[in-house]
Amino acid sequence: ATPTLSAQLQVTDRDQTKTTIPPPSAIPDLGIEKIEPQSVTLRIKELGVIGNALPINCVGYEVYGSVGLQNPPNSPTEMSFMKNGSRRFVTLEFDAADIGKNVSFAIRYRNAKNEVGPWSSIITCTVSAG
Repeated sequence: ATPTLSAQLQVTDRDQTKTTIPPPSAIPDLGIEKIEPQSVTLRIKELGVIGNALPINCVGYEVYGSVGLQNPPNSPTEMSFMKNGSRRFVTLEFDAADIGKNVSFAIRYRNAKNEVGPWSSIITCTVSAG
């Protein structure tokens, strides 16, 4: 419809400008919720924010990890992708061969365009035998 016709009909024209979704800027706060035999459950929330919702414009997060290193990695870029998540807790399973080994994790939020934000801090624990 033309602007004049729209005004006469008292309807609003759809905005034709596309709103861009920025890459995530929220920093994840990563913690260990529980360690069970051959599994670790991580707790994810936005750093400095009360509540459990994902940050605005984020559809989930990526979990990266490393298994068996003597010392934690210096950077998440030294880790391998493990899985995607979108809930407050995510559980990662490990093989029997990983029992007693150190495992380190880091995550980062991502938006619907798969753009990623800053990394969480790196956390480390040991895979339990139970």
